Amino acid sequence: EGINLGNLGGIYANIAQYEEALNYYKQAIEITRDIGDKRRESINLGNLGHVYLFLGQNIEAISYYEQALEIARDIGDKRSEGINLGSLGSAYTNLDQYEEAIKYFQEAITISQTIGDKRSEGINLGNIGDLFLKLNRSDEAKEHFIKAIQICELSIPPAAGAFQGSLAFLYAQQGNFEEAFVSLEKGESLVAIYPLEHGKFLSKKAKTLYLAKQDKQAIEALQLATTIATELNASNDSELRKGIKTTKAFLSEQHPLSP
Repeated sequence: EGINLGNLGGIYANIAQYEEALNYYKQAIEITRDIGDKRRESINLGNLGHVYLFLGQNIEAISYYEQALEIARDIGDKRSEGINLGSLGSAYTNLDQYEEAIKYFQEAITISQTIGDKRSEGINLGNIGDLFLKLNRSDEAKEHFIKAIQICELSIPPAAGAFQGSLAFLYAQQGNFEEAFVSLEKGESLVAIYPLEHGKFLSKKAKTLYLAKQDKQAIEALQLATTIATELNASNDSELRKGIKTTKAFLSEQHPLSP
């Protein structure tokens, strides 16, 4: 029953019915605790954290990730330990606590390299790249993006696409628009069928196009990202909405946009 409830939670999360997803995950956690299934308890705690993370409730997300991490360590589940460390990095990123986030991502990478989890390694390398970009550490950001893309192209292509978008923005900041457009084209083809990732990518695309003085196309990309966020019922505190807000401010620095 606990497995079925957890699966239902995943189904409702995938169709943006987040309150239902939270309800089923919480029921699943109670059952796994009653029967002593620590592994599934940890999985459902982490999944509950993911929903709160998407809703922008980062403190709640951290609480559940920490519980999941503690159990994973207790039972020696290194893969889950690495996943939850990476999830904590994402939550601290959303709280703008970048150095703390980098610490968690680096711990996650160490574990993923130890157990051969290339998927997690690639994602967390790229996540650190995004943070280095925010911290204006461009050389380190580029190095991490290139490594992440090489790994993710084989293990999780949508993540490779996301980091191509980040790399495109970095190239644009450096005035290398030819490389920026190559990265945009490669990246968008990998994320286009995944609405959440596409929405986040479009914010990066809009900023890249803006720097290339393609204002009309930049605004169109931002508008499409906003449409996707609406369709996904993304909250104002979600990573997607926050990215759109930041991008809108970026585009409005010299050319005011309509609300």
